[in-house]
Amino acid sequence: MQVLNVNKLSLLVICSVLFCSGCAYHSSPSREDKNNSLGHVDLIADITPQGRATNIRTLYATNPEFQNIAIKFLKHNHYRPAVKNGIPITEYNHKVHVDFTPDQ
Repeated sequence: MQVLNVNKLSLLVICSVLFCSGCAYHSSPSREDKNNSLGHVDLIADITPQGRATNIRTLYATNPEFQNIAIKFLKHNHYRPAVKNGIPITEYNHKVHVDFTPDQ
C-alpha cells in the first residue's frame, strides 16, 4: 500500500499492485476503508516495459481535485511491467482504484 500526504489528506492507493505472468491485479478496498473514504478515482493506464504509467485516463472521479492528484501520483510511481516470454512488455488498460481517506 502506498501513501501520499496532500493537504492533510492521505492518498491511499488501494491497488497494492501485483503483477503475475503478464497480468496485473489490484485488491478491493475493505468495507472499513469505504466507510472512511472522502472520495475515490478510477483510472486506466498503460504500463510501459520500463515500469512507467502512460496514457492515463479517468473513468470516474468523485471530485475533480482528486482526479488531478491521482494522475500525478500514477505518473510519479514505478511499476513492475508485465512479462511475456521473459521480456518486459507494455500492459494496456491497467485499471487502478485510488481511495482518498482522512489523516488518522
